Amino acid sequence: MFKMFFYQTITLLGLFLFFSPHAYAGDLTQTLGNATHFSLRIVPEKEEEGSSASIKNVEIRKSSEEMILRWYSQIRLLTREEPWPEYKIMTQKGILKTNDIKASSMLHPHLWSPGFFSLKENSLIWLPSETKTFEPGFLSPASSYFTKLSKDIFEVVDQFKTLANLLQNTSENTELKISNSERAKLNNFLQTFTQVEILTHKKLFLVVVNGKPEKISTLVMGNKYVQYTVLASPQNPLVLQITFLAKDIPSLFAPYFERFQDYFGYAVSQIKILN
Repeated sequence: MFKMFFYQTITLLGLFLFFSPHAYAGDLTQTLGNATHFSLRIVPEKEEEGSSASIKNVEIRKSSEEMILRWYSQIRLLTREEPWPEYKIMTQKGILKTNDIKASSMLHPHLWSPGFFSLKENSLIWLPSETKTFEPGFLSPASSYFTKLSKDIFEVVDQFKTLANLLQNTSENTELKISNSERAKLNNFLQTFTQVEILTHKKLFLVVVNGKPEKISTLVMGNKYVQYTVLASPQNPLVLQITFLAKDIPSLFAPYFERFQDYFGYAVSQIKILN
């Protein structure tokens, strides 16, 4: 009996299942997909001193009715430069609540403001694979919560939103002194910027899970301007990474989008299952 058991465990199929990172990634992805209480560490691609683009620690409770995110971050503020730099640490925290992770707009973590916000028609940091249009929150009604951002990024977001609204509102198009061909390029950019399709059906994403580096299965979704790396789970399609690609941007939008590329890239570096 022992020999039979030993033989079965060393068959090629058994070895493949035991050592294959893809098989293990699938199991771990399913575990994360079923998690209802977990925490994340969100790290900006480029951390900016004194800005809301800071590391955020997030605790998530998820049910079929609602998702609640409790977060906090520590922001380093320069208080004096001479004769040597001095800093103070400011802690920010807040609670976000939504009942719809299938909405067409998220609320980017770098745009979260301290306090409690209950949002409708906003998916926060989830992106289901069946979604066809999606944007990082710049054009959504929730952008009214951005007022506590640093003045620099608030002005860039506000100007981007104003220009987008002018282009999309035909009655106000006459205020823009641009040619019809240029207007067509700008409108095409706006449409593409919010379109979502699956770009890569399976990508292994490296993240620390419960204290250990692991590779989990993800989808890469988005378009030529914004790409979202999403946990491959219909139950828990978390946006684990956002990358902005400031390439082939119409000249009128280029200054804003280059700032977005610097400010809004992020990746989830750690996940801890709490339930």
